[in-house]
Amino acid sequence: MKERQKYTQQMIARVCDFGQRHEGLFPKEAAASELLETLRRDLIDLTTHAADQVSSSGSIRTNRASRAAARKQLQFTLERMYQTARALKLEKFLMPRNQSDEALIDSGSAFAQDAESLKQDFVRQGFPLAFIEDLKSAVQNLRNATMELAVSTAKRKATIAGFDEALKKALDDLALFDALVANTLSDDPTILVEWNHARRVGRPARRKPAAPPPPSKPAAA
Repeated sequence: MKERQKYTQQMIARVCDFGQRHEGLFPKEAAASELLETLRRDLIDLTTHAADQVSSSGSIRTNRASRAAARKQLQFTLERMYQTARALKLEKFLMPRNQSDEALIDSGSAFAQDAESLKQDFVRQGFPLAFIEDLKSAVQNLRNATMELAVSTAKRKATIAGFDEALKKALDDLALFDALVANTLSDDPTILVEWNHARRVGRPARRKPAAPPPPSKPAAA
């Protein structure tokens, strides 16, 4: 979430708090209660979408780590098989020039298929008996990790779009409450100061550190 969006969400929360504490100042025939309830629902939607963004971002980090580990394992296995195939003068085992996930998956599937008839040759060069099954598992692990990363990335995009839409609605509802405050509370400067503080969007002001006390004078001898 961008900082501007985060501070806007915090501002709407302050507006809801302001309205809850001062709802009795508005005329009974005004739409204060209705607008405040709408803003509260908007805030719930924003909070939900913000939490979903955090969750999906965590999933992306986890899936990226899983994909990196799966890529490393598959690359290592393919390089070992390629080196062994060169020693055996087997020309069909070639490392892909493009090291994308798709290229590694396709090469892994091809290596596993081509190695079936040459299994004993690889075993004689130190490969375990189940090396073809291990290669297929490495291919599937990378395929799964790539798909899971794509899903979590798409989910995060959806949560961002949902937050943006909810924020637009909240700002539209806030404009109505802005007008209500201006029309009913403009003659109370104290309340307006509090309202302007609640309505402010931006980074909270940092308190200046307290000045150190002056050094004490040494006592006279």
